[in-house]
Amino acid sequence: MFSTHIMEVAEDICDRIGIINDGKLVAEGNFEELRQKANAIGDNVDLEDIFLKLTEQDESINEIIEKLRTTMK
Repeated sequence: MFSTHIMEVAEDICDRIGIINDGKLVAEGNFEELRQKANAIGDNVDLEDIFLKLTEQDESINEIIEKLRTTMK
């Protein structure tokens, strides 16, 4: 078992992933299964996108994450 808030790490090293929101397991499976549960389509979809969709996070979080990714490059 491995716990992290860094989705990129989880996506790289885990075979199965459980997504927890507010102390409840909202989804579990491999990357492809989670992608199907989130109805996430496209080659650029990553675990962060899936997490945000499955936990019904505000779209503004995507903007913040993208800004952080840009500044960290």
